[in-house]
Amino acid sequence: VIRPETKTFNILINAFGRSAYPDSALRAEQILSNMFKMQETHGYPHLAPDSFSFTAVISALSRWANRSRKNAREAAVRAMQLLSRMESMAEGGNRHVAPTAVTFNTVLDVLSKTGKMQDAKRAEALVERMQQLYDDRRNANARPSVIS
Repeated sequence: VIRPETKTFNILINAFGRSAYPDSALRAEQILSNMFKMQETHGYPHLAPDSFSFTAVISALSRWANRSRKNAREAAVRAMQLLSRMESMAEGGNRHVAPTAVTFNTVLDVLSKTGKMQDAKRAEALVERMQQLYDDRRNANARPSVIS
């Protein structure tokens, strides 16, 4: 019996995120939502989203943001919401969804596409938060890099 797992859905999210569909990022986000629903309603722990699931959706949002300024603004809001959800879940004990430097850098990429000073300030605060999480030993994978 073949049974889909988190990795299967991550591949699907990544495929949608890289596709040319006009609503590709929204489809990727819907797959993430469906993973949570299947996990909760059917008790499928093997479908629990992980940090790659979230990061792949944020990456899809980054690509979608390239298509228009309106998309960029919406993508920034959604990316920040996903990052916040990841951090809340990780603080609640689910270390599998703790954001990594790649996650943070992908959010920074989305924020950089809006052209808004407010998002530039958010990006700066996000880099500071990455450093603080790393310095406080709350998230060893959040260490800013030269990319950050």
